[in-house]
Amino acid sequence: MIRKSVISLLASFLLAGCVAGPDYAGPPEVFSANRNDGFVRAGGNIIDTEPELAEWWLLLNDPELTRLIEAALSDNPSLQAAQARIAQARASVRQEKAGRFPTLGTQATAIQGRLPGLDIQNSAPPSASAPVSPQGQADDSLSVYNLGLNANWELDFAGGTQRRIEAGNAQAAAAVANVEDAKVQLTAEVANAYVNLREAQFRAKAYRTECELQQQTLSLTYQRYQQGVLPLFPLGNANAELELLKSQLAEAEADTAVLLDALAILAGQIPGTTDEALKQIFDVPLPPEQVAVGDPSNLVARRPDIRAAERSLAAATARIGVAEAARFPKLSFMGILGLGGTSPDDLFDVSNPSILAIPQLQWNFLDFGRVDASVDQASAVRAEA
Repeated sequence: MIRKSVISLLASFLLAGCVAGPDYAGPPEVFSANRNDGFVRAGGNIIDTEPELAEWWLLLNDPELTRLIEAALSDNPSLQAAQARIAQARASVRQEKAGRFPTLGTQATAIQGRLPGLDIQNSAPPSASAPVSPQGQADDSLSVYNLGLNANWELDFAGGTQRRIEAGNAQAAAAVANVEDAKVQLTAEVANAYVNLREAQFRAKAYRTECELQQQTLSLTYQRYQQGVLPLFPLGNANAELELLKSQLAEAEADTAVLLDALAILAGQIPGTTDEALKQIFDVPLPPEQVAVGDPSNLVARRPDIRAAERSLAAATARIGVAEAARFPKLSFMGILGLGGTSPDDLFDVSNPSILAIPQLQWNFLDFGRVDASVDQASAVRAEA
């Protein structure tokens, strides 16, 4: 009767295909603060079409900036680390999917033991090759040899494996979004440093010209002073103005050197290696006259950091199901098929194989709140996400 009840319980679990934990309902809906679903301060000249964001720097129409960004995207170590995290997440998903299937392996076993008080000769039929013990003496030695295959399979009643796969897929998608976010930040840093570099070079060029002009002014003032046409005061003012321009020139040149090193590091290169390519002075790149901006809700959906946060929320929701699945029983099977016996000669006796099937039902119905604590922890992680 008990056997039939257990079989019925297991069959109901298999037929129901229950999956523990809450189902992810998707990202929360984004509401606009504007009744027209547009930007609040948008004027009549706003282009509400979707912008081209994949290679936004092309809108600046600067070949040197494009070259630097392409070098940064291909050689930046931060991006390489982020891409390695994608590979880790995808490998984790493959591992979880493989866990749904049985494992099959080979095993070779040799057991030699002595168990005092155990009479092997009187409790089992003697083997033809087994040594014969003296009359009246108990044989308490044990020898077992086995060579064959073994298989293990655990059935997932509560959907814990499925929830782990869901969490792994969501985490892999979050890793992809994090890479896209790193690209956005990296390209923005390169463009910002490049624009500041061009501005610093422009300032340095302008200060050099002003220094030359001020040097000429100082020379003329000094000549007039020597001729007695001007007093000493204008000469001091002209010299102070020249020193001020020299200090501003030094500041602009220092900014240029710092930005050149920053661009080299962002591009994954040694500082100083990009100086030759960037020494020619170009105008500061300006944005186009009009830029498509779309609408606020799509702007939120396009942001890779928000996409990563949404996928992290999905992963955290799935992990609640992983914790909930520990409440349900687990059924596993282990099987062994091989050759062997109490003598090494039995390993070659194909007419007498050894077969062992071990089903195991495990249910931790009393855990003193461990599962509840795991579920509460997973729920708190979801709330944080």
